[in-house]
Amino acid sequence: MGKVERPLGVSVLAVLDIITGIFAIIGGIAIAEILIRFPIIADVTIFASFATTFGAMFRGVLVIMGIIAFLVGWGFWRGRGWAWTLGVMLYVICIVLGLLPMLRGDVSGVVGIIVVGMILYYLFKPNIRAWFKFP
Repeated sequence: MGKVERPLGVSVLAVLDIITGIFAIIGGIAIAEILIRFPIIADVTIFASFATTFGAMFRGVLVIMGIIAFLVGWGFWRGRGWAWTLGVMLYVICIVLGLLPMLRGDVSGVVGIIVVGMILYYLFKPNIRAWFKFP
């Protein structure tokens, strides 16, 4: 069996995931720096401890998701099977999170859900799975 050439769509997804990961990591670090350097921001609200705790949790989740997105992008670029599996799991989570606002009648996330659904469909195509060395 010859070497499979990386599909253009996988290259695009890889670059977008890497960029997303970098921005999420920088964003998480920036939130930490803002809360450390300007604690007065958290003290302005009545719920200062809640704001600080929420900020800490949010920045942690943001950094972790950024690292995962970066790794998925790198794995997509290299054709790693684990990246395909992790990417599919993350995209399914994105769909579920996109559906949650719909429970309260907010349909603003429909376009995002459709786009992620198309990405999932794309990742399951036989020639795409071949890049990730799946039968």
